[in-house]
Amino acid sequence: MLPVNIYQKIKKDTLKIVRGTVQADILKEDQAQNTCIFSTEFALKMMGDVQEYFIEKQVRNFYSVSISGYHIAEAGANPITQLAFTLANGFTYVEYYLSRGMDINKFAKLKAAAKIPREPSVVIGKNQQLWDLGTTHLEMEEAGTVQAKISRLDSEFDLVLIAEYYDESLVLLADILCWDLFDVRYLKLNARKASKVSNITEAARGSLETWLEADRKLYDHFAQKINRLIDRSDLLKWA
Repeated sequence: MLPVNIYQKIKKDTLKIVRGTVQADILKEDQAQNTCIFSTEFALKMMGDVQEYFIEKQVRNFYSVSISGYHIAEAGANPITQLAFTLANGFTYVEYYLSRGMDINKFAKLKAAAKIPREPSVVIGKNQQLWDLGTTHLEMEEAGTVQAKISRLDSEFDLVLIAEYYDESLVLLADILCWDLFDVRYLKLNARKASKVSNITEAARGSLETWLEADRKLYDHFAQKINRLIDRSDLLKWA
């Protein structure tokens, strides 16, 4: 038997580095597979207990839940419905965790402080935007390579739509494609209520921006570019 203090230290250090995933997406199970053992309410409570334990013990590399969409597709959903259910499930988990008093800012700062690098085998992780655009886990850590990637993307894309400037982005897109503005329409899907949006503190935001520096540089570049395009657009001046 190990002395208690040594056991606790080993346990604490192990929890910080252990890797894996809890396959506990109860909403997907209920919607697509009908394999629920417990009620949805009780299962959500257990998921919340796990998430609280992970935050308290600073479990940084073991995913507390894997939010899945492919089972929903296998159950007959089309791609749009699959995406809608998957996003809605993710929002539901976050809102439930917040309702239990979990601090998203504390979680964000712990995640950023860990400085966890991107693993080459994972689908979701650090600097997700650049990863999806073909940047490797090693390239995203090199400032010069990141800047070169951004410059190359800038030369390849005529326009990058920015969510915060979505209306303006559509006007610019219509202008590039010679569309009539009266033919441009869009619908909001799964838009979150303002009351459900989490307030990220400046300290937590700063920590995340430092950790996700490569993606921040990508966003800043195209946000600044679209602002210049907006300022020069005759259509937007008259809109």
